[in-house]
Amino acid sequence: MTEQTKNLVQLFTDKLNLIAHKYEDIDTISLFFGTDNFINYQGHTISDDEKAKAINAIEQKSEALIVEKINNIEYSTIFLFLDNEETNIGDGYIVRIKYNNIKEQELIKAQLLNFGLLMFLIIIPMIVIIFWRAKVISKPIAVLNKKVSEIQSGNLTARVPVSGNNEVTQLSEHFNSMMQKLFDSYNTLEDKVKERTTELEVKNIELADTHKEIHDSIMYAKRLQQAILPKIEDISKNLPDSFIYFKPKDVVSGDFYWYEHHNDYDFIAAADCTGHGVPGALVSVVCNNALNRSIFEMSKVAPENVLNSTRDLIINTLSKSEAGIKDGMDISLCRIDKKNKLIHFAGANNPLWIIRKTAFLTPEQKEERGTIIENEIALIEYKGNKQPVGLYENMTPFTSEEITYHPGDVLYLFTDGYADQFGGERGKKFMYKPFKKTLLKISKLPMSEQRKELNSIFEAWKGDLEQVDDICIIGIRI
Repeated sequence: MTEQTKNLVQLFTDKLNLIAHKYEDIDTISLFFGTDNFINYQGHTISDDEKAKAINAIEQKSEALIVEKINNIEYSTIFLFLDNEETNIGDGYIVRIKYNNIKEQELIKAQLLNFGLLMFLIIIPMIVIIFWRAKVISKPIAVLNKKVSEIQSGNLTARVPVSGNNEVTQLSEHFNSMMQKLFDSYNTLEDKVKERTTELEVKNIELADTHKEIHDSIMYAKRLQQAILPKIEDISKNLPDSFIYFKPKDVVSGDFYWYEHHNDYDFIAAADCTGHGVPGALVSVVCNNALNRSIFEMSKVAPENVLNSTRDLIINTLSKSEAGIKDGMDISLCRIDKKNKLIHFAGANNPLWIIRKTAFLTPEQKEERGTIIENEIALIEYKGNKQPVGLYENMTPFTSEEITYHPGDVLYLFTDGYADQFGGERGKKFMYKPFKKTLLKISKLPMSEQRKELNSIFEAWKGDLEQVDDICIIGIRI
């Protein structure tokens, strides 16, 4: 190193030492020449850890920082790389500045102290004031909430103490006013409820009396209807192998079964009068009486003449009303002649079904649309006339069919209530074809068992649905 260079280095290091002595926070400022040997002319050394930081500063061409604590004092060391490409003093150099953080920490402590004083003198009193103010507001609200709970439990006389002069005071006043109005309304309403309750109790008593009168009247009407129906014992005496399945929709019925043994003939019918319930039952009395009069007063024995005469009597009876009532009945009527093994059938909108062995069927019966054949038995149908027994626009005389019956024949007369019943999974009508197949299926059973089976099938089909109409089915094995 030349003398001039030494003088320059000495001058530079003196300046650095002067700066270090000038500022209390700075311990040393060191200058290291050469980035490989780290030569220092101030007598300062560099540790391995510092050397690594210095090398990192050289590579990054920036600065590096080391922070460490010695005797509870925090020291910071900064390494600065200075490039000397335009000089001939080494291949570069590193400036190391070591300084302590005592003043910085003292400043932080002072700031913390100032902040603590600020908290104590300003913020804490503000918190105390806010808490006090909140308590002043929250206490009346708590009282108000307590009174609301009392009201919810049924105490409508609960009131909120009113004190102070603020929004809560106004709220309490409005609350008390509202509760007083509610209390007055409640008392008025309670008086009205008591008054209405007394009125309802009187009405209920009157309604119960009326209901009892209606019920007693309907039950008496049932006894009257049962009185005009033929006794099952009388039917069984002359037609021992038979059953009557009679199931009114209501207490009384618009359907009825009719039987008379007259002039060695057995007259039997299943009839369906207009309507059901009490109206239907009233019409059934008229129709039943007309059938009896046709045989015993008018001396009609042919089924078609019985229906013609019955129609005239019904029309004459009901035409006396100015309302122009057109009620009547649908009916299946058979006259059984056991001596000659003949059945005379006349029908008004209702058919006669006969189940017999297929060996006794005529070719025409086998081809009939209404015939159903299963194995050795078949169901054949006699339709009757398409008109009711009653006032009708296009009335024509009734006709009858003479039918020779065979051993084992089973006759079925019925109304439409069974086939029209809604039920099953889809709530549809039972319909006539399934009804025919049901009768074919049970036809070989004893007649008493057939009646039970028909009822079981009906109840299962109906399920929870309401019965839609009266039902009357008559079965006779000849």
